[in-house]
Amino acid sequence: MISEALVETLREHDSWWSRVRATPWRDLLRGRLTGSLDYRHAMTEFDLPLPLLETVDKVVKRSGLWPRERYDVASELCAHFTDGLQAGHTADELQKTFGLPKDSAKLIRRAKVRCRSRSWQLWRFIGRPITGVLFLVAVIWSILIIRFTMATPTVKFDMVADMDDESRAIPEEDRAWPYYRRGLVQIDTSDFTRIDEPNFNLQNVMVHGPEDPEWDEAREYLLSMEETIQIFVTGTRQEQLGFINRDPANDAWRKWNGPTGRWETYNEPGTPGNRILLAHTHDLRMVFRFLQGATHLAIEDGDSPRVLTLLMAMLNLSEHVYQSFDGYIADLRAFVDIRQISNIISKSVLEHPKLFTDPELQRLSQRLHDVLGGRPFEFRAEGERRLVDDFVQQIYTDDGEGNGRLTSKGLRLLQQTASSWSEKNKYPLLDDLPLTSDDEPVELTDDAWYQLLGSAAVAMIGDRQSVHEKMIELFEFRHEAFSDPLTPFNGSEFSSAVTQLLASPDRLRFLPAAVFYGGGLNGYDTLEQQLAMANLSHDAALIAIALVQHRRQTGEWPEELAALTPELLPEVPRDLYATDEAPLKYRVVDGQPLLYSVGPNQQDDGGTSPADDKSPTQAEDGDWVLLPPWEPAL
Repeated sequence: MISEALVETLREHDSWWSRVRATPWRDLLRGRLTGSLDYRHAMTEFDLPLPLLETVDKVVKRSGLWPRERYDVASELCAHFTDGLQAGHTADELQKTFGLPKDSAKLIRRAKVRCRSRSWQLWRFIGRPITGVLFLVAVIWSILIIRFTMATPTVKFDMVADMDDESRAIPEEDRAWPYYRRGLVQIDTSDFTRIDEPNFNLQNVMVHGPEDPEWDEAREYLLSMEETIQIFVTGTRQEQLGFINRDPANDAWRKWNGPTGRWETYNEPGTPGNRILLAHTHDLRMVFRFLQGATHLAIEDGDSPRVLTLLMAMLNLSEHVYQSFDGYIADLRAFVDIRQISNIISKSVLEHPKLFTDPELQRLSQRLHDVLGGRPFEFRAEGERRLVDDFVQQIYTDDGEGNGRLTSKGLRLLQQTASSWSEKNKYPLLDDLPLTSDDEPVELTDDAWYQLLGSAAVAMIGDRQSVHEKMIELFEFRHEAFSDPLTPFNGSEFSSAVTQLLASPDRLRFLPAAVFYGGGLNGYDTLEQQLAMANLSHDAALIAIALVQHRRQTGEWPEELAALTPELLPEVPRDLYATDEAPLKYRVVDGQPLLYSVGPNQQDDGGTSPADDKSPTQAEDGDWVLLPPWEPAL
């Protein structure tokens, strides 16, 4: 038919997609592109001139109807024009009376849509807006994902590199670490344990000294390690620790720490401050135990010059521990060492009053007085503040004006920090995200899920400036809590602020602050007491030396501490736990001096020790007895 040829001319400019749309789903699923729903099939059944066919084609195209509806409309319009031709009208007359194709298409569409099913009408008024909203959400989410994946932290300083630069500036001949490192690798740590006694550790025997039933074994071992001990003593005579994290010379020491240890992986570039390894600080503790054991051995042998040498060495070592890291961890380790040195000094001068000469006592008193710059010992704030600044720069971008947004890498660091506290369900948002790493391969599905959820999570977390301000506020509260022995940690403003943050709706907004300060909160609860005990034990050791000097001069113990000032003691130390700033309590009991602090309960219990004497810093009753010095039960 002529109409078929004319219709084919209309198909000349059709796209491949038009043919797909005109093919039923069942044919597409069979791999057949039939185009059986093409409305032009209906037009071939009518013998119409080309202008009228073009009009029908334009109207059907512009109607925007479904394929089957288009087929019906094309058939109806062709029938309409055929009836007009048969009635004697020309094609031009029919086109003029029909009107513009676009207007006709609108009217036809309205009529057809009105006749569609109720389910479709419901979808039109409810489903389509929902789809639009979902589409908008998808667009916004896509933008968030792009911003999330492309954002990188703005890291302006490297804490480890800065520490290493300071150490490299120290002349090599003044560095103590090379000596400590050389001595440590000579130690076979398997010598400390027994296969049949899992709780036995020879290092603990070195700490306890001759009172330990296993002391003979420790004594023999210490004698066999004299060369190593001398290396340690030589190290303590150097002015600075001089530890360099990224130093090839540490390779033997790292392998001594473990078979997989390598110097290249020890605090490598980019290590966040809160994840810096302090194995060197920990290993200085072993050096301290060897010197402590050697001191017990020298006291037992009555070798006063060697005792004095070793006590000086331990005091110098505490300075090196203090230099190992600018933060609370190194501070606390140094304070604990000073407390133990002070106890050894107090015990040795009281139990062996003739061990030291007067010049030796004077020299020992002066060095003890000057250790760490002199008391009162305090936790350093500067290094901990720098840790806060580093944590923020590791997780946020920086717009140059002190603000920025959380990054994908930052969210991972929050996850890793929170997971290291082993406290489940404390941070539900982080628990729901797959735990991924920038350095380790992960399942593709996990990474996609992480990007999807993480991009939304980041949008709910506060910006850099607001989070940084909150962290500085909590930092100041914490530093105040650690410096105040009169206020129990659990009753401090810091503990209260963190507890409130974890329970408040702002926990999500200030999530970085909650993770940084909220994890392991219970682990802080005795730091202010550890600091107080170090200061009080230090005071007690100075008093013990002064008491022995006074007794040598007068033949008896003084009735009050005021008799020691100012010749033997600059002033009588005050009790840190006395609310009225009273001095430490002192009297002579059974011919021996008794010195004590009223302790955290701030009540004078007459010098009675806590019922549980495993650790005074963990007891709530009794006094802190300083002389004779407290020692842990074996």
